[in-house]
Amino acid sequence: MLLVHHGILWRNVECLNGALGQRVRLLLKHDIHLYAAHLPLDAHPEVGNNAVLAQMLGVAVENWWCSPTNIPIGIIGHLHQPLPVTELVSQINEKLHTQSRLLAHGPAQAVRVAILSGFGADEVAEAKKLGADTYITGESSHAHYWAAADYGLNVIFAGHYASETVGVQALGQHLTAQFGLETRFFDFPTGM
Repeated sequence: MLLVHHGILWRNVECLNGALGQRVRLLLKHDIHLYAAHLPLDAHPEVGNNAVLAQMLGVAVENWWCSPTNIPIGIIGHLHQPLPVTELVSQINEKLHTQSRLLAHGPAQAVRVAILSGFGADEVAEAKKLGADTYITGESSHAHYWAAADYGLNVIFAGHYASETVGVQALGQHLTAQFGLETRFFDFPTGM
């Protein structure tokens, strides 16, 4: 079985052809089951991307937020001790093996942190409304650049891929410990 965060179907699909058809045929040919756990893996309180990121960075979770369906997937919390934002970026880069981009428009010390893995650039206003001084997400776009400045918020873009691999790794470790299953993580960093 192949357990992934992002699956291969994103929209309504009427015909499995082209690259999508090739992927599906390859799975069928080798009798490989595919399980995609996108939003559940973002939202899980123990092995979800956002919970694992909070634990890795020493953020005590106070509450959950951002509900693209009806279950919140992001976290809001506080660092055990204030930390220079540049040091927080260094920790993220080291622990996620990434090269984060910092928009430093908030205080020099991070205290209250919102985390939303993947693409969370359009949630800057909500993170600020929740009282965050620093917001960690995966990726952004040019259209969202000014939001950090407008709301006086530090925004750290850690990379979509980097911010969404920690949950699937934690889930693999959990399955190994709980059921004795052999699991292996395949790393395909995109730099995005």
